Amino acid sequence: AQASAERGHEFAAVYLRLSLNLNETPASQLALGQTLDRAGLSAASRTAYSRVGTEDPVLYATARAQLAAGLQEEGRPEDALAELRRAAEAAPDDQRIALMLAGQLMTVEKNAEALEILNGPLLNREGQTAQVHFLRGAAYEALDRVPEAEAELWAAVQAAPEDADMLNYLGYLWVDRDLRVQQGAEMIQRALTLEPENGNIQDSLGWAQYRQGDYSAAVDSL
Repeated sequence: AQASAERGHEFAAVYLRLSLNLNETPASQLALGQTLDRAGLSAASRTAYSRVGTEDPVLYATARAQLAAGLQEEGRPEDALAELRRAAEAAPDDQRIALMLAGQLMTVEKNAEALEILNGPLLNREGQTAQVHFLRGAAYEALDRVPEAEAELWAAVQAAPEDADMLNYLGYLWVDRDLRVQQGAEMIQRALTLEPENGNIQDSLGWAQYRQGDYSAAVDSL
């Protein structure tokens, strides 16, 4: 733990392997996977995560979720989805895993299935986070259920008014679908003020300016 805290991840991995030689526990195997991850040793970390057994469902689900994150980064979204399904099966009451699974389903364009999870009792409850509202809104938008998408995205923005991605998403929806172009453009501008180096938001601003007929500004932005 001390070696890892001081960013000596390779040393931490050595000690963890010694620990595993003495007593192989799911907790130590998970810790090894996380340490190797931090050291940038992706293949080795995946091997460690895959060795976390099912004796402790929570640790197993955590390992599978982290394995999924690595697979997604490597451009293997379907493999990542398979791991998240295993995680959700092992820990069916874990909101974090459910949210990750819904997000991954949307990544592979299984939006209706994602919406079932987002509207299920585990996530659709009092006090739900801005991220839940945001993902639900994005799923509705992908399914062309625009009024429902607007409502959920607006709830997300109200819950997280400084989140540039959420502001940009709702602003772009309004602009692109010619619903509230002026209000959408203002929302996108707020997002860009929060993240001035974000190219996605800059692109949205250019499109908003184009929609408003300000072609010179749109050219500059784009």
